[in-house]
Amino acid sequence: MSKPDTETLARMQRDFGGHPWGAAELEELVEPRRGIITGFEALLRDLEAIRQRDLPPLPATVVLSKIPEDGNG
Repeated sequence: MSKPDTETLARMQRDFGGHPWGAAELEELVEPRRGIITGFEALLRDLEAIRQRDLPPLPATVVLSKIPEDGNG
């Protein structure tokens, strides 16, 4: 995984819309200095670590019940 840069984040903001980010806000995501938020790189690294974790098996007592054909239930 490569470290995000301000241009990549600016492109994401343009592509996905929403509240526009200023240069200072983008830079804070790339290299946090205020200590208020986690840097975007650290967030992506943490999400990747979570994604790679194996989920434990469901206990035998968990059974999915069939939904009635009429949709009520």
